[in-house]
Amino acid sequence: MNNVMMKPAVPDESRSEQNICLSNQEIEGSSVYCHWLKKSCSMFFDPLPGSIPIFLLLDGTVIFENSSSCFEVREKGVFIGSPGTRVDILCQEDAQILELQRSVTEEEWDFLKSSGRLPFFQNYEKAPRYREEGKSEKTINRMLVPQRMIPRFAMGSVETYGRDTVAKHSHPMLEQYFFSFRENDCFILIDDEQYPYPGNTLLHIPLGSDHGIVSEEGQTIHYVWMDFLFGDQGLKYMDEVHHMI
Repeated sequence: MNNVMMKPAVPDESRSEQNICLSNQEIEGSSVYCHWLKKSCSMFFDPLPGSIPIFLLLDGTVIFENSSSCFEVREKGVFIGSPGTRVDILCQEDAQILELQRSVTEEEWDFLKSSGRLPFFQNYEKAPRYREEGKSEKTINRMLVPQRMIPRFAMGSVETYGRDTVAKHSHPMLEQYFFSFRENDCFILIDDEQYPYPGNTLLHIPLGSDHGIVSEEGQTIHYVWMDFLFGDQGLKYMDEVHHMI
């Protein structure tokens, strides 16, 4: 069995940023960071050639400025900047932000620049919902970044509570990170093993493994999945398993 890699995001008074990539388990073409901002503070992100910034606001309220537009984003909202443009952030309330840099090809970069899809903002509570086999009726599934917004990428969330299960499954046509919200307290199932999965933690699902989630009475499942698709096979899988409501 592949080693299961997890890394918690832990604030440090000496710095406002943490690289939470998982060493040799890092998914090719991805980089993951966590940022902490105090109220009224600001920061900016200069564009990286060939890379699309995807921001998930874990806590707080911030204003994103990009391409002459402003977006007020509240807890668990998602923002994606336009290719090749600077992103400015003004913190309205103490905030924690997950930053994912997704590499794209030159052809994909040119397409995104001309498509008019970006910048993109998704309010968490208003995100489209979907159903999926292997999850209970009380599970809330949200689609945060649909699979055709950023080439070869999608992001969504899973939320449930108490005694519940996300049935074990595998998907060799995509790689996957999970990041758990602070209230997440459950167990991750990888092949024949079970591991505690606490909040505020990045997890790499080993490629091709059978994996699932289980929670007991009094526990909560609440995490974001980030899928890195292998071309048309990955898109087809996403289209087939996510039944939009």
